[in-house]
Amino acid sequence: MTEFLFFRHGETDWNKAQFFQGHTDIPLNSTGLSQAQSLGEKVQDWNPDLILSSDLTRAKQTAEGCLNFWKTPIQYSDQLREMHLGKAEGLHRDDVMKLIGNDWVRWISPQENDEHFGFPGGETKAQTRSRVLQFLEKFVRQNPQYKKIAVSTHGGVLRRITHGLQGIPKEGVPIPNCVTYRLNFDEGQWSYIPVRERASTVVIHEEKILAFKAQDPTNKNLYHFIPGGVLEASEDPIFCAKRETHEETGYPVQVLPGSKITFEYDFTWDGQARWCRTDFFKAHLEGPYYDPRPIKDASYHQGVIWIKKSELSTVFSYSSPIKKAVLRLID
Repeated sequence: MTEFLFFRHGETDWNKAQFFQGHTDIPLNSTGLSQAQSLGEKVQDWNPDLILSSDLTRAKQTAEGCLNFWKTPIQYSDQLREMHLGKAEGLHRDDVMKLIGNDWVRWISPQENDEHFGFPGGETKAQTRSRVLQFLEKFVRQNPQYKKIAVSTHGGVLRRITHGLQGIPKEGVPIPNCVTYRLNFDEGQWSYIPVRERASTVVIHEEKILAFKAQDPTNKNLYHFIPGGVLEASEDPIFCAKRETHEETGYPVQVLPGSKITFEYDFTWDGQARWCRTDFFKAHLEGPYYDPRPIKDASYHQGVIWIKKSELSTVFSYSSPIKKAVLRLID
């Protein structure tokens, strides 16, 4: 099996002004360069064996931003370029809508029968999908030594290659600049690895941080977790962080919104590897301190504990991104 981490390039001036780019070679603007650096920091612990990148400047610059955190080789290919948009390239969104009229619905449609839509003089959606996947599948066959590959590419490509995979929303995946998606390729089949959107707190009180003990139901290993969990429907990260902290520890807390650090990483629990995107926040007790009380939470919950700052590197050594977030937020 080969694991893939796909990401879209950072912002360009044409993105910001709503001009269609396609194969037109537009570099990142200052926001895009900053986004590329932030992306590299967020995914630094994924550690690919190789980066494959579109040869267009915006994708190359985004991939190179990650090289500040990954010490890995990089290869460029025109086969990973954005969909060729023909006569739509260089036009503003409003002018593209005038160019194709009622076919705009087919352009934004995720439906199977609209996959053969293309702009005059350009590729169809299906042709783009075939181009990219054929290149990647051939690369995997010819280079079996690479088991983890990061791919710096484009929004249209991400929409095309995820189309129809189990777990993908019917309306298609969101494609903001520097968004990431995890796919696996195994025995000729692509599969989508859903992300667990999470929020956690680093609650500080008198040189200690709040945690709870948890026993993995499968391997029976005992861990110390900072409070946190998966966002519920329509829940924002700050509300989730406060809710999960109260549910898992019994303490109401005050979260500091400006302290947010985001990491994306694999974490194995109960025999399953999970792809997590966690917003970590610094927090303080909302009321006076009291000793930990028994908590009726999940069956794996083994009790609330306060951990000395001097012990944090050892206690959280099981997860590099969690340890990094904790140590940064206690400063």
